Amino acid sequence: IPYRSWYDVLPSLPHGDEATVEELRHAYRVPREIMDFSLPLLSVIAPGLEPSIAYRTGAEPPLVRRVAEHELLREAYREAERLARGDGIVALIVADELVEPALQEESALEGMPLLTARDAKGLEFDHVIVVEPALVAAREQGLRELYVALTRPTQTLVVVHALPLPPPLA
Repeated sequence: IPYRSWYDVLPSLPHGDEATVEELRHAYRVPREIMDFSLPLLSVIAPGLEPSIAYRTGAEPPLVRRVAEHELLREAYREAERLARGDGIVALIVADELVEPALQEESALEGMPLLTARDAKGLEFDHVIVVEPALVAAREQGLRELYVALTRPTQTLVVVHALPLPPPLA
């Protein structure tokens, strides 16, 4: 059943007419520094939704690196290698059209998760490198997928891009 809100689902549930919908606003997983960077997207993709309140603080602010297009994947893997020297799982989240080039990149790290923004939904990683947000945002539902990608890390977010950032993030 396609739905846009829980109110659309309630009639299909047993005793749905007795149910209430409560909005969860507390974000315990994503640090405030990362949430603050990502929240401008929320006002565009879900204008009626109240922003989450992030309780965790102390993470490094997101690192945003603009590079030349031919350096894009190499720089993303450099950042991944740097983060992999510490503790935790590092993931690279790329636009669909960058999956194959990322797999072919000579500096690719064996065993590191490489996902599209859509594939990352529901997952979390300690450190995330999001590559070329403008390409993710250009897809249908792209700003939603970009928001998902940016809110996957529990510790560190790095954004590597050659194209201008999407307007909500610029």
